[in-house]
Amino acid sequence: MDLERIIDEKYSGMNVRTFLKKELSCSTDLIRHIIEEEGLSLNGRMPYLSDQLQTGDHLGLSLHSGFGSSNLPAYDVELNILYEDRWLIAVDKPAFMLVHPLTIQENGTLANIIRQYQICQNEEYTIRPVSRLDRNTSGIVLFAKNSYVQHVLQIQGKNGRFQKEYLALTDGHLWLPYDRITKKIGRKPGSIIEHEVSDTGKDAITEYSVIKQYKNFELVYIRLFTGRTHQIRVHMGSIGHPVTGDTLYGEKENVKINRQCLHAHRIQFDHPITNKTVKIKSPLPKDIRETIRLDII
Repeated sequence: MDLERIIDEKYSGMNVRTFLKKELSCSTDLIRHIIEEEGLSLNGRMPYLSDQLQTGDHLGLSLHSGFGSSNLPAYDVELNILYEDRWLIAVDKPAFMLVHPLTIQENGTLANIIRQYQICQNEEYTIRPVSRLDRNTSGIVLFAKNSYVQHVLQIQGKNGRFQKEYLALTDGHLWLPYDRITKKIGRKPGSIIEHEVSDTGKDAITEYSVIKQYKNFELVYIRLFTGRTHQIRVHMGSIGHPVTGDTLYGEKENVKINRQCLHAHRIQFDHPITNKTVKIKSPLPKDIRETIRLDII
């Protein structure tokens, strides 16, 4: 069995279906697949979903049905893997690369590179994104290899247990060394790409703290508590200190770097299978480090 739990006293009397849904975050579809494949065990036998659990019971699940398969074309480029196990793979995305194929670009994306890696490792699973980045943002992208793992991590993202931290260069010198920005964000009228601070938008929370000040900008640590589109770029632009190089929400002329200096630096979450805390880091890429070096000079 892939996922095993010993039933605690507080769950005694709860039926199997309720435990799977509320305590293990299994979706209705996943429960159906598990039952169809006889991938459920209670004390060594296949239970009914209506069976009541007792303290000390041993419940096991097989999650094989959630892996799926991939039909993406492969793209043979070196993959920088930051973390991998049977359930997850985290990679370091370079700037200027899409995470997934689009109609206008069906190959050359991070997902296509992972497909090539699957082939080399003789593995098969559907690539399921847990975190995404804009084309021009670098850093950690996490993929689940299983639908259950993706589902649980998405829930962690909604309840704040999935932490996302960034490093950025921001133009000018911030008035406050630390602040929490809580302005709502919505789509800008008339644009299919741009977003803006809006009273009718969705809640958005961004915290920043200044790490170091340079001549023309500052190196800033940023933590996201929500996941709105372009959230960091919109929020930093709204306080007059846009991300350096961001021509959509900041300076459109005299830009010294050809992308926004934004890097997904660290993530932390509870592993859906082992329950252990997983921490993954990615160092600042060369182009941002070079931008800092030139500003010191």
